[in-house]
Amino acid sequence: MKDKYKVKFGKMSYCSGHPWYYVLGGTPMSVKEIWTLMQEPDRYGYLKDDIEKSAGNNQKLRKLQADIRLSLNKDISRYRRVVFEFNQFRKSNSIDLENPKCEDIHVSMSLKVSHLLNGFANQRHVNDLLAHQPELFDIL
Repeated sequence: MKDKYKVKFGKMSYCSGHPWYYVLGGTPMSVKEIWTLMQEPDRYGYLKDDIEKSAGNNQKLRKLQADIRLSLNKDISRYRRVVFEFNQFRKSNSIDLENPKCEDIHVSMSLKVSHLLNGFANQRHVNDLLAHQPELFDIL
């Protein structure tokens, strides 16, 4: 992950997919920043094996694509709500680097970022496979 989305604390370094990134003052990524990060071809989501098993079968790939899109839409909506809640939390709580404490909101932020990272990686992978499989050769 790019250094812009990392926070160092002592000898440790935390990225935006880790709760301590937010505990230590890290800022939330925009949905577009998460999407851009996951457009790199060497990034794969948790569905990599399922997607590759479906390679060559446009019907299965389209089903996966629809499922991923539905899941992503829900995750994006939830991420935006969690970012709002996180910003509200930050307004009413100062960052205490002397005695840092991980709260539920920090865990929520890291989980939603991870969900989006995986979702966008899965989406890109399916889209790449569909782009290389012309409909002309599909067998019904």
